[in-house]
Amino acid sequence: MNKKILKLSAICSAAFLLLTGCGKDTDSEASSSSAATPAVPSEPISGDIGKNAFIITLYPEYAPITCENFEKLVTEGFYDGLTFHRIVDGFMAQGGDPAGTGSGGTDHDAAEIKGEFSSNGVDNRLSHQKGVISMARTNDPDSASSQFFICYGDESFLDGNYAAFGEVTEGFEVVESFQTVERKMNAMGEAAVPLTPVVIEKAGMIEDDSKGHPRVMMVMKDFPLATAAEPEETTTAPEETTTEDSGTAVTVTGDLGQNAFIITLYPEYAPITCENFEKLVTEGFYDGLTFHRIVDGFMAQGGDPAGTGAGGTNHDAAPIKGEFSSNGVDNRLSHQKGVISMARTNDPDSASSQFFICYGDESFLDGEYAAFGEVTEGFEVIESFQTVERKMNSLGEAAVPLKPVVIEKAVMLEDDSKGHPRVMMIMKDFPLSK
Repeated sequence: MNKKILKLSAICSAAFLLLTGCGKDTDSEASSSSAATPAVPSEPISGDIGKNAFIITLYPEYAPITCENFEKLVTEGFYDGLTFHRIVDGFMAQGGDPAGTGSGGTDHDAAEIKGEFSSNGVDNRLSHQKGVISMARTNDPDSASSQFFICYGDESFLDGNYAAFGEVTEGFEVVESFQTVERKMNAMGEAAVPLTPVVIEKAGMIEDDSKGHPRVMMVMKDFPLATAAEPEETTTAPEETTTEDSGTAVTVTGDLGQNAFIITLYPEYAPITCENFEKLVTEGFYDGLTFHRIVDGFMAQGGDPAGTGAGGTNHDAAPIKGEFSSNGVDNRLSHQKGVISMARTNDPDSASSQFFICYGDESFLDGEYAAFGEVTEGFEVIESFQTVERKMNSLGEAAVPLKPVVIEKAVMLEDDSKGHPRVMMIMKDFPLSK
């Protein structure tokens, strides 16, 4: 089988760097000899800037070329009406692309600019922490232009490779609230594209701070944003069941403890997928495997023997028929909170062993992925996977656990009262520490 790196939108492969932001093909760099003159408002901005604006303080001492470029764009009104086109929960919000997709740049004289970070020969010691603003770029270290991103947390793994140049010093709660808008999949396999545009109505230079640092105020349009409807949660009455696995009795009560969860399978929606999953569980295939990809607020993906997203299985049933509507199967199980579904490549019939569990309403995946069950007990265990520290994967997500999230054992349990098969997964070395 041609084994590819999986993503979700496909859960298929993508060839993007962490933060794509392509500018024009030019070798020109911004000159640092003359900074843009801030347009100071007639009245100073107070600490109370309302619910629709935030202030960015620039630090030229770390990245003078980047700050000059950013000031120039603000002064020219370049950012007015542009959007935050990519918002990744718990990671960052990216904006400043005139194309609104991540593929656009600018047409001003300063594009593209020198990448001011250590791996490019610049001693920039501003770390990518919560609220810090930095420049997006392509693989070319000197390709930054107009696109920027604002960090939602400690993203210090980006230090030395991206040009941090300031931070949000007032109104960060506005930037955080971008995460409440409903989003769809982007080309990198992230649920990151706002369905309601997150628009910068106006960006303007304001008075410097007390230390002489330039400051920018960004005012958002139609704000605060409306939040997406919360998916309904269902509860399952606790049952006590007993099963045997390799001669060892496993007793499961309504109280699973802190290291296990139960998946209920729905063959009425995806019989081939359920049969395949049951077979793998019974064979012990998942024992010792990991959840290799965990995207905050989106999903946790596991079941790859390679532990990277590129592996599959070698059992007789792989690959299997993709049981979803765009592949000719009437599967009406929606991708809601707790639902489990199969990962695949671009080939609709390429699913094998990898699966993912949804953290919320991911119904935009309906009809394209084979949902086949749901977590009916212990979902808090899966939610806690999001507490582990992670690094970047090849899709541009902070999603690869630094500490492995290991399935110690997966076993079949007695069917539920409606005859649905059930699986218990027991996690190793759990609860996880951050």
